[in-house]
Amino acid sequence: MRLPRWRLVLPALTALVLTASAAAAIVLTRPSAPLHGSFPPQLQQLLGSRYALAVTPDIGIAGAGWCIELEQLPSERVAWPKTERCVTPRGGAVIDRGSVVAISPHTGSVAGWIVYAVVDRRVPKLRGPDGALIRPTRNATLPDGWRAAVAFSASSDHRRVGTTVVQLTPLDARGHVLAAGQDDEAPHTIQPQNPAKPPQRGCRITAGSIRGLQLQSAAALWRHRLPHTERSGDGLLSCYTLRLKLHGRDAFAALLVNARHPGATPPAIATTRRLAPSSNIWVQRPPRRANLPTLWARRVPGGWLVLRTALEQHAALHLLENLHARV
Repeated sequence: MRLPRWRLVLPALTALVLTASAAAAIVLTRPSAPLHGSFPPQLQQLLGSRYALAVTPDIGIAGAGWCIELEQLPSERVAWPKTERCVTPRGGAVIDRGSVVAISPHTGSVAGWIVYAVVDRRVPKLRGPDGALIRPTRNATLPDGWRAAVAFSASSDHRRVGTTVVQLTPLDARGHVLAAGQDDEAPHTIQPQNPAKPPQRGCRITAGSIRGLQLQSAAALWRHRLPHTERSGDGLLSCYTLRLKLHGRDAFAALLVNARHPGATPPAIATTRRLAPSSNIWVQRPPRRANLPTLWARRVPGGWLVLRTALEQHAALHLLENLHARV
């Protein structure tokens, strides 16, 4: 059996134009599909068995936002292209959106799709590619004030889709299309570092002596004085990163600081939960059965030391305890 071709429809800021018949149709607003779950049987051959929308802090160097990924959970029959994008909220109602589309190898038309959007409180509903109205949902895995919507369909359910540009369109309370505004952001200058000899001033992460630990690479913001920015959604800025391996398995550490007021205590990482009531360790676990690493975090003076890795919990905590950060 021939599998459908895949096309990744990247997020865009233009509205999807529907046909006149679709625009005239009267439809009711329905809630978003769960942010992670199973596809119905008619879609599993096209899109796989399960999906998950994951939102994690951007811990890449100079990152000051969030990474959003529509993740396909393990499937033997279908493989998606990678959809992760890291974004910095810039005042627009739409924080991110995108889709994965299955194209029929016989007709070249859309055979099935899944679309997602992450929005703020200004978006009470979104219009799907089939004209359906969808209400975004609040979820504990999202930063405060954010909502997300997921929708999917097979070809029999979207005869009105006459394009492969498949996405969710944000609407206001009156049903008018909302623009996703942007503003310019000054780039940060980044300097590669010797991971074994971090800088004496500014942000740094050092590693204790651990058997099986290999330091791969490091980077820091060039300026000794951390830049001031108001554009970070939750006020976090990654000022130093360290890539390493433990017994051959990858790990990525970063130092996150308060982007609005460098040196001050940074806000909580919205998507994490305390590991135990009295613990100084916070964790964001991926959705069940998702093929994603776990994010671990520990408060340090003036910042957060975070570690993203697929290591087992005891190994990840041992590594985190032996990393030392300074702002």
